[in-house]
Amino acid sequence: MSDNLFYDLRNSYTRYNQYVDVVSCWESFLEAEFGSNEAFSFIRFPKEYHTVDGQTYIPDFSVKINEDYGILFEIKRTVGGGEQGYSDTCSQLEKYLKDISHISDGLSFPSNKDVVFLVKDNESRRIARKVQEELKDRDVDNDRLIILEYSADTIDSLFCYSFKKVFTDSSPDFSDRELEENPLKIAFGKENDYMGVKSYTKHFWPYRLKCPIMNDSPPPVYLSCLLWMNHFYGLLRDDQKEQIRRSSGYQDIEIVFSQLYEKVNEDYPVISDDLKAALEFLKDGTLAEESDKEGIDYVVKYHRMKSEREILSPQKKENEREKIKELSEKFILHYLKHREKEKPKEKKKTNKQIKQARLDVEK
Repeated sequence: MSDNLFYDLRNSYTRYNQYVDVVSCWESFLEAEFGSNEAFSFIRFPKEYHTVDGQTYIPDFSVKINEDYGILFEIKRTVGGGEQGYSDTCSQLEKYLKDISHISDGLSFPSNKDVVFLVKDNESRRIARKVQEELKDRDVDNDRLIILEYSADTIDSLFCYSFKKVFTDSSPDFSDRELEENPLKIAFGKENDYMGVKSYTKHFWPYRLKCPIMNDSPPPVYLSCLLWMNHFYGLLRDDQKEQIRRSSGYQDIEIVFSQLYEKVNEDYPVISDDLKAALEFLKDGTLAEESDKEGIDYVVKYHRMKSEREILSPQKKENEREKIKELSEKFILHYLKHREKEKPKEKKKTNKQIKQARLDVEK
């Protein structure tokens, strides 16, 4: 039971963490390529899109390249649920491919658009083939559906994400109808020997620091890490901070839920249910408790979550990427220890120094 729960929690963190990385990679790349255009807009939190036949959907993220061309993005690590899972995925993508009537926030989106479906590399070709076959059986025009795979890798000690086109019998290029030359068509096409792009920590991490969530709700363990690293310390009194620096046990932080919710939303948007779930996760792991004091909702038992390994990389951005990943595992282990009175065995980890380089289109 514990081992299964540990891996379920770890998997939910890893999946969401990668999704946020992927969104940040694309924001970095697209802004570098198109950001000088006044009409360019990267939309990290799209609202509800309405199709001309009355259907609705919410993309994972979208981008308005200019007044005449935009791209909608959907991310899935894989397609689960057997044939029903593929049917649901195709129904979702079918909506993306339809003409847009309007968007719920009143913004406009170009009629000339591409739809990008991002999937993890390990099953990408099978997923692409099955999706394209089902859309063809539905008589859906999918010549604007571009299926790309993503993978996390370490190349010559440099951590990066790689994005490449998934090749099947139907693999359209990015549109250049409204552009003299679309760098995406070049990067993912024949001119670049179909090498795609690589995005390194140095380039995507500033965008991730600016907004460490995406348009899906963060799992409780993930949001708990953000609260612990980005918000709770700032709520300590000066004397409590001094005690923390001396490693003198935990310090109580009284939490007024409405105030914390307002503060968190100044940094990045979350819904109240997600924030509540994160605090309940901490409570179940004895890192917080409900308060019986009037006007106080929770008391967080704040202390340093010590790392059992040394992070050797001297570069701050890579350190932060590693730090939040490890903190999530500490939270999961702490949660399981106190929730089930037992602690699963933690895997041994190897120390690796991860250097950085700039984001490049591989040519």
